[in-house]
Amino acid sequence: MNGDRSFFHHVWLRDCCYCDECGDCHSSLRRYVPGLESLSIRPQSVKWDGSRLTVEWKPDAHRSEFSGEWLYTFRYDDKARAVRRPDSTFWDALLSLDDVTFDYALVSRDDQIRLKLHQCLISHGFVIVQNGPSSADGVLSFAELVGEVEQSAYGAVFDLTPGNAVGTAGTTLRAVPPHSDEAFAFNPPGIETLACVQPADEGGDSILVDGFRIAQKLRGDSPTGFDLLAKWNHHYVRRHGDTLDQRAHMPVIALDDDGEISGIRLHTRASAPLDLPEHVMENYLHAYHRLCAMMMAPENQIKVRLDSGDAIIFDNHRALHSRTEFSDRRRFLQICSVPREKFHQEYRLLAARLGHTAAANSVLRAGACR
Repeated sequence: MNGDRSFFHHVWLRDCCYCDECGDCHSSLRRYVPGLESLSIRPQSVKWDGSRLTVEWKPDAHRSEFSGEWLYTFRYDDKARAVRRPDSTFWDALLSLDDVTFDYALVSRDDQIRLKLHQCLISHGFVIVQNGPSSADGVLSFAELVGEVEQSAYGAVFDLTPGNAVGTAGTTLRAVPPHSDEAFAFNPPGIETLACVQPADEGGDSILVDGFRIAQKLRGDSPTGFDLLAKWNHHYVRRHGDTLDQRAHMPVIALDDDGEISGIRLHTRASAPLDLPEHVMENYLHAYHRLCAMMMAPENQIKVRLDSGDAIIFDNHRALHSRTEFSDRRRFLQICSVPREKFHQEYRLLAARLGHTAAANSVLRAGACR
């Protein structure tokens, strides 16, 4: 199709036969099971009629049919695979917030604009939504723009206010350095929504850092250091008395199968004593400290002041978030999360419903989980 030529391994084609006899991959009724014997299957005949490929196999005379449109959608040459993987738009302090800002009412009633919000969240790692609900638990309405909210250890919604009896850095008045939430969990929260009910009269501004950009910069400046942070496990811990002990040994930088950055897991306040070989430790620490210095550099940070009814929706596996100090104890923000797979599902279903087939079949980043 479109004048492109693609190569398909015959074993791949046989594995992708979704006829009534073999069953399809979209249900739990798939009956064809690959094995050593299926590696010996060969095409007996191959016919292309301009829109459909028909293959008869030997030795079992099985017949498989593939439409040209299906083959074009799932071809796997380098160009096609690259197209299926959405690009990341790196940003720093010079980013214009207009590029990532949406109006709540427009997003809520227009699916095309909602799809643009989803695509911006995928490309930039965060979006700002303004003029939404400013009541307590209004954060849920913002989060539901991207998927189904999950329960956490703190419930579906957590109040970020000095009056909260749960003691975390987010319920204090002091500044909080950029971080990934719950890096000490095997599967940290995926897409988080931070909504403002009542801003502080001064201070308490949100700060975001593009974890992908600083990691990519480290890769260019110190390839060896980048490789160390991507290969070796960091150690994160959260403990509370005799009721809570969470620990995760995971790399700071997660890569996909093409070697591209898939996720960041960075939380200096939960960084525990490292468990690394002696010959690795010094160089690893140098790379880690270098990445943290970039995280703290003002030129890599953007500051966002949320007013009542505003929210930031961000990818917790990419956008490191923090806030400035404040003294106004009336400040009241709330946070909740949508699982990564729920957001990806919502995006694919929305894209398919609007006729964006390529977007519906895009390969989205798995994040900072192995």
